[in-house]
Amino acid sequence: MMVDGTENKEGAKMPARIFCPWREIEDNYRKHVTSYDATMKPRFYSLTVVEHSNQEQPKLDGLACNFILGTPDKLNYPQFVDSLIEILRVTEQPREGLSLLGHCAVQFCFTVTWRFLLLIPPSTPFLELVAKQDIMSPNAYLYSLIWGPRAGYKTFATWMKDCLVRQGMPVQYAENLLRNVSKTVNALSYDVSQADTFIQTYLARKDTPITMPELCLLDAVIAKIQVLMDESITKPPDVTDPTK
Repeated sequence: MMVDGTENKEGAKMPARIFCPWREIEDNYRKHVTSYDATMKPRFYSLTVVEHSNQEQPKLDGLACNFILGTPDKLNYPQFVDSLIEILRVTEQPREGLSLLGHCAVQFCFTVTWRFLLLIPPSTPFLELVAKQDIMSPNAYLYSLIWGPRAGYKTFATWMKDCLVRQGMPVQYAENLLRNVSKTVNALSYDVSQADTFIQTYLARKDTPITMPELCLLDAVIAKIQVLMDESITKPPDVTDPTK
């Protein structure tokens, strides 16, 4: 974080402006820039310092959370979440002819959107899709790999239930939905089936190269399978779920 304080004509200190430079993207630009583009010094900023732990439930402003979740006449929350997931497709645009600055802009857009999706609760229709194992887009499935397993952890489950209730779902239905989501996504057979489906789909597309979101998704699914397999091996026999 950078604080820029200036003085007025009388020498009094002016209110400081807070800057949160996005060093990762700026460093990537400088690392790959050519001498022709060296005169350009683009800047990328974040609204806040990113210090989020994936082991803690998101800390959202209560009033803002009530507004986005509980005022469907002003904001269609399910549509809002779907729109954010759709923005992740920014990585699918053709790379040919895209400048270095354009690549940095794609990284900035994707990362900002992804961080936002990790902080706001999933919508009711989205969790219902996960529980039913309905077909989803690669980006939607990538999103489900984060929030699906969280439905089974106390750190997140209570908060997610509260957010579902704020969206208008009865408490008992919200609890049942989270249990169904957790049971679905935390089964090893589910992830193996999904990985097999993805691989077969990609192999069938002989003339179409795999896209970046698809590659990220496949990597994430295989990593999740490895984690579940490690857990099943290290668990004592009496607590190992035979369905996994």
